[in-house]
Amino acid sequence: MSQKLITVFGATGAQGSSVLRSLAQNTTTPFQLRGTTRNPSSDASKTLLSQIPDVELVQANGWDKASMVAAFRGSWGAFVNTNSDDAVFENPEETRTEVDLGKSIVDAAVEAGVEVLVYSGFNSAKDITGGKVSNKAFDGMYTADITDTARTCP
Repeated sequence: MSQKLITVFGATGAQGSSVLRSLAQNTTTPFQLRGTTRNPSSDASKTLLSQIPDVELVQANGWDKASMVAAFRGSWGAFVNTNSDDAVFENPEETRTEVDLGKSIVDAAVEAGVEVLVYSGFNSAKDITGGKVSNKAFDGMYTADITDTARTCP
């Protein structure tokens, strides 16, 4: 039986590279790994390849649906993390949002036939629903002492 392919969007970022390193260390159910990056020649890409030599790095941009469909093609699963701190969102003339980016990437994953998708983003539920829905974890209104193992988050 061949290994299932998992593609990680944003492979050179903090979350993406962490997910790839974790999956690469999984010996119980090993996966074939692919990561997307805007620049496969970057120092971050070179570092990732030195840490995980078997990862396939492909050039793709979340704003370019065709490149994302190609990157996801053949993937059983995908991990996608959109980054609200990306420089594109700092441009005051930019009208696209992190939600727009996420929708584009998810649409590409669906078109490519990805069966399992894990999406990580950090938009405020309160902001994107006009105050109708609040999520304390994402709206910065709740903190937990993680050393208190008996306590559970609401």
